[in-house]
Amino acid sequence: MNYFVVSDLHIGFGPLADFTNDHDLVRFLDSRTRGDHVVFNGDAFDFAQTPASRSEEVPSPSVEGNPTLGATEEESRRKLQLIVEGHPELFDAMREMTLNRGVRITFVAGNHDVDLLWPGVTDDLARACGTGGIPGTVSRDLRLDSKKHADVIVFHGHQHAGPANRFDRWDDGPFLTSRDGVRHLEQPWGARLMTSLMNPVDLHFPFVDNIRPLSRLAVACRRTNKRYLAILRELITSQLGDVLAIDSDSQLPIDDARKLRVYGGLENEEAIAWLGTVAVDGGTELDAGLLVHRDARSSVLMDIHGRESKELARHAESLLRRGYSLVICGHTHERIPIGLGRAQYINTGTWIPYMKPGVDNILPTGEIERYRRHDPELFDVSLTYATFEHDAVEGLIGEACLEPWPLTSGC
Repeated sequence: MNYFVVSDLHIGFGPLADFTNDHDLVRFLDSRTRGDHVVFNGDAFDFAQTPASRSEEVPSPSVEGNPTLGATEEESRRKLQLIVEGHPELFDAMREMTLNRGVRITFVAGNHDVDLLWPGVTDDLARACGTGGIPGTVSRDLRLDSKKHADVIVFHGHQHAGPANRFDRWDDGPFLTSRDGVRHLEQPWGARLMTSLMNPVDLHFPFVDNIRPLSRLAVACRRTNKRYLAILRELITSQLGDVLAIDSDSQLPIDDARKLRVYGGLENEEAIAWLGTVAVDGGTELDAGLLVHRDARSSVLMDIHGRESKELARHAESLLRRGYSLVICGHTHERIPIGLGRAQYINTGTWIPYMKPGVDNILPTGEIERYRRHDPELFDVSLTYATFEHDAVEGLIGEACLEPWPLTSGC
């Protein structure tokens, strides 16, 4: 069977949605033939940036009083309904591919579409893409074995790339029950940062999640866009307490609730700028009553310095040394092919636009509409996917490849 793996499309609905390449994805799906298996390896959908109703611009951050609680099953189902309604051509192509050509399709859950693990959302998605009644539409990973050994593993990667997006209850189901008995998704620190802080910023500055690494955004904004820093600082002092304050297991007490020194090495200029506060003599004090969890402090630096990619690559290489022939991940949005002897680690990257190098100096607010429409002079998009052939007896046949899909619709 031939496998085709893509990840991190971030298909969403509403003003925060970044995916605009429906036409190119439809062409990709239309090119699949009987006997193929398409795998969406996490974050195919962006529930974290999709509201639960058309009347909302951004998703509600969390349950009041407990930011570790995310969406309920009903809220997640409403989000999926909006995503399906917002991309009719795409879901028509999925149904035509599965129902008329017999192509298999699997959605591996990621941190932005963990909502797929709700039973009701799984059923809704299966109906939307034409796989109703076929087991395995949604899973936590895809493992392919041969008669010889465990051969191929495909997983998103957020559980092995640092603490920011790691779910404590991933294997048993990332769900928590509130005090009033309602089940919610578990919401790790990275999700709280997205919903409480980054989503409101994205409304004002739509490039905020389209520039990598974050240190590049920080330095550019520190140099050219004081308005961005002012808005981000205001959001931090009003929202970051909810993002970081409560952890399911522990919290750190702060003696002076009016003044917080961000510990854990946030003394470098890039991290300070990203947090939106102006450094004075290396200080990083914020006027807010906040509690900072230890994982959150390390995660900020990890994201800025690209350590997530390194941690995920180390985990993938450990799996290769244990006998896997091929490991495929996503999550970090970086296209990576690595060979370890005859074994391979591939990261499939992302299909969303990222700002080109050398345009950081045009961040003033007068350019916002160019960012909002993903002007191709400012943004690059690379539609990459992994492909390989696997047989249940012989195992992996030949080498896997990381391939580009031709872009026709611009950014």
